[in-house]
Amino acid sequence: ITGCSATGFLLRTGEGAYAIIFPILSGFVAGTATNDDAAAGFVGQFIDSGIVNFGSGIANHTATNIASISLTAGDWDVTGGALFVASGAAMTSGVVGVSLVSATFPANGSLGKSGMSTTAGAAMGFVDNVATNRFSLSGTTTIYLVGFADFSSGTVNIDCQIFARRAR
Repeated sequence: ITGCSATGFLLRTGEGAYAIIFPILSGFVAGTATNDDAAAGFVGQFIDSGIVNFGSGIANHTATNIASISLTAGDWDVTGGALFVASGAAMTSGVVGVSLVSATFPANGSLGKSGMSTTAGAAMGFVDNVATNRFSLSGTTTIYLVGFADFSSGTVNIDCQIFARRAR
């Protein structure tokens, strides 16, 4: 074997002659072998929303899109997390999850959930990362980080982030 082309491995068969000995399978992607970022479409590709400050306040007891990312076709592992910041509110719980459907929690139950309870005027409560969810996508799709909070007064803002890594 003397090299690799876009269609298969090359075997030198004679003076200046090459033959493809077997084709690379359709959809084959390689990752990266060093400490750089995998390119778009390659195993290990990483996409994140950056830190999003959903500072306009969410409505009490209402599932709300707090961040989103757009993913291309492929097999993706997606997670996220959020920090709920109560301002003049007595907050009893916060929930965050990743979903294919806008402003809707996933049916699979893989949510981060905070059991915190704050008093009016308390600074904040923290929600752990959402469990990793697998999304096998046939085309470009928006994945939503959805937040939800129960509080009695004031406002609740959210600092959050959603991440995805191409699994294959």
